[in-house]
Amino acid sequence: MNSFHSSGVAPAEKAMRAGQALRPGQAMRPGQARAKGSHGMMKARAAGTIKAAVAAMYEKLGPGFLAKVGGILGRKSSQAQRYADPDSESHLRIDQLELLLIHGGGAQVVEHLALRAGYVLVPLDTASAAQINAAVERLGREFGELFGDYAAAMSDARSPGRVDEAEARRLLAISERVIRGAGQLRAALLTTAEGRA
Repeated sequence: MNSFHSSGVAPAEKAMRAGQALRPGQAMRPGQARAKGSHGMMKARAAGTIKAAVAAMYEKLGPGFLAKVGGILGRKSSQAQRYADPDSESHLRIDQLELLLIHGGGAQVVEHLALRAGYVLVPLDTASAAQINAAVERLGREFGELFGDYAAAMSDARSPGRVDEAEARRLLAISERVIRGAGQLRAALLTTAEGRA
């Protein structure tokens, strides 16, 4: 079986993705990522799982991403789909991940692995001074949403004074946007501080 996650991650992965298939017309729960499954079916992937990260990385390749992934990896589209399918035990190899990154796939899987290891991936993209205001505003909105949802979770009558599993998944998705926003702000500030604006 192809896999690049540690044995310590697998049990949590299986638990988080259990029962995540969406029925036709069913709304997604907060904190879930959506991606196409086989035969056009839609499946929900719990935020913070390797499968959600793979699906998000695929989507960065644009329309027809499954065919593109298959072409890049030399695999059928159906196999490419299984790498992102929460109900499949197939996983990308590390060399396949590198190929996708080289050919324009997103960095979501790398971000996921960095967070699992206790690190934060900071983008090295340069940004203009004009982007500082926009980055601060965006980060402020994300922080506001995070604090608001956290306060709501703590006062929820179902689990007063604590964050339950469903609330944690929702907060996790927001916190990851906060981390990315902070990285974008850092890039804009660094460009200005170094006189490259």
